[in-house]
Amino acid sequence: MRKAVSVNAMPVKTYRWLKMNEETLELQDVAAFTSIEPEETLPAGVTAKHNCDDAAIAGVFRDAVARMKAADKDAVLPNGDVLLAGMQQDIPTGMGAAVNTLMEEAKVPVSVYTVEANAKPAEPLSLRFTPGEGSAVLSRQVFHVKQGAEITILMDYYALKKTQGFFGVQSYLYAEEGAKVKIVRVQMLGEDFTHFDDFGAVCEKEAQAETVRLELGAHHAFSGLVVNLLGDDAAYTGETGYLCRREQQYDYNHVATHRGKKTSGNLYFHGVLLDHAKKMLRGTIDFRKGAAGADGDENEDTLQMSPDAVNRTVPIILCQEEDINGHHGATIGQLSDELLFYMQSRGISEEEAKKIVIRAKIMRVANLIPEGDLRSHVNAFLCDTL
Repeated sequence: MRKAVSVNAMPVKTYRWLKMNEETLELQDVAAFTSIEPEETLPAGVTAKHNCDDAAIAGVFRDAVARMKAADKDAVLPNGDVLLAGMQQDIPTGMGAAVNTLMEEAKVPVSVYTVEANAKPAEPLSLRFTPGEGSAVLSRQVFHVKQGAEITILMDYYALKKTQGFFGVQSYLYAEEGAKVKIVRVQMLGEDFTHFDDFGAVCEKEAQAETVRLELGAHHAFSGLVVNLLGDDAAYTGETGYLCRREQQYDYNHVATHRGKKTSGNLYFHGVLLDHAKKMLRGTIDFRKGAAGADGDENEDTLQMSPDAVNRTVPIILCQEEDINGHHGATIGQLSDELLFYMQSRGISEEEAKKIVIRAKIMRVANLIPEGDLRSHVNAFLCDTL
């Protein structure tokens, strides 16, 4: 097995000495990977087919891939998918082709979850992963949401606090015309876990996709995401929250690619950095030729609670189309003395005041999780952590 692979590469490179172009996923402590199956709950209108191979992925995305490749034939560099020259993926994901290779080498089977046309399950599709102590496990799934269907998908990664291991997941979403999808992904792994979460999506005409991502555990965590807004009037919103503390290191590469006319793509990040934590965010809005009338917004709001924490952010806008509206920005700040004074004047200690502010920052994203066991689990995790 390879000792390390390069992942989360930026769509365009910046100066090498900044060490922000990509990240290295270390594998030297892993002798071999096995696959892991989640505890799943399937609502009415959803079917699952397990132990599939890559042909199942290709079958779901065949038409969409052909249309994206045809559009990219005349793409002008540097605009293009991640590592356009050499490591092109048929269905782009944020972490890149190295994860595809890793999954193929480990012979990880694919689970295909299909939401039937116009189905609107009252209950969510739920997948809960609980990797054990010392495990080195991978999982792969496709969510095929057919025309007019509406579904919420919950993905929960949990391990006991004082555990170590390696857990990686790669997911694909194909949202057909008029589909509405909300995918919640919550990471609460043990303190010594290495984790990656790789995601690629395609949204057709008038499809609406939303992702809610919470990063709370693990020692070293990678998150990669590419959403292709292929159809006209397709829309995507990504809300990501993170609590990075002690010696934790979090690395993100999220991309919203606008291909259809009048598409909407938004990337929002809310986080807290404590102790000696390190966080790297690459956030890209990519307007392709033909995306006339598209609108994209990217914003990060980070609370840095320690002078020893390291925060790095690269907001990027790529554009091949004139008639677009794109915005990006980042706010990195500390807890103000005025707010601390106000709370202390109300009888709240400085330590408790900091906990309240941190919790409020994370709950801004956690409250987007539907009410139920998972949101309660996040509340309990935060109470135990802070």
